[in-house]
Amino acid sequence: MKFSIASAIQRFRPGIAPTLVVLVLLPLMVGLGFWQLSRGHEKQLMVDSYAERRAAEPVGSAQLGGMADPAFRRVHLRGQFDGEHSVLLDNRMRNGKAGVELLQPFHDQASGLWLLLIDSTTCSASLPLCEPSLTLNDGTPLARMISSSGNSTGITSP
Repeated sequence: MKFSIASAIQRFRPGIAPTLVVLVLLPLMVGLGFWQLSRGHEKQLMVDSYAERRAAEPVGSAQLGGMADPAFRRVHLRGQFDGEHSVLLDNRMRNGKAGVELLQPFHDQASGLWLLLIDSTTCSASLPLCEPSLTLNDGTPLARMISSSGNSTGITSP
């Protein structure tokens, strides 16, 4: 049995319904692909903005309240933690490792604001005690703050 391109073309006769489906879905799928590309570009700009904020000098807590988007900004705080109202969240994943997160209210003396700080720690089977996963070069623990919009903001806790 011999097959040729001409005979294959003659045998391929899609119906009207599959042709209409392709004509409707093809532009839709191409449009969604371009939407994903533009959304990826927006996300990359956002990640770049957050990286710049993390590298910037810490701001005071008084300046934090006036910012439109305080997410991922480093903030210098002085005050006290409220240990009586802390919450420990177990079984949290960070960088593929299981650990815990400690949510602690913090009262900033300079601004009088109460802030919710998150201290992330990781644990392993070989290490029974948890170690802070985020620390500064001098060993000072680094925490994250939840802003009113639910975004996290980098905070050094001296």
